[in-house]
Amino acid sequence: MPRRVRKTTERDGIIHSYRKVVRHSDSLMISLPKAWAEEHGIKAGDEMAITANNILSAVKRVKKE
Repeated sequence: MPRRVRKTTERDGIIHSYRKVVRHSDSLMISLPKAWAEEHGIKAGDEMAITANNILSAVKRVKKE
């Protein structure tokens, strides 16, 4: 089986990465670049606010206490 190669580059604070869309139950999913997730304090179980039109934006949801 061929090895998967994920090419991720960072330039001027912008991460460029190729991700494969995978099916999970009735949904489609992509993974977040690990370095980006760590830099923004995103962990498994965190909620994200998603905005999608021609551009997809994902922002970590901050819960008010």
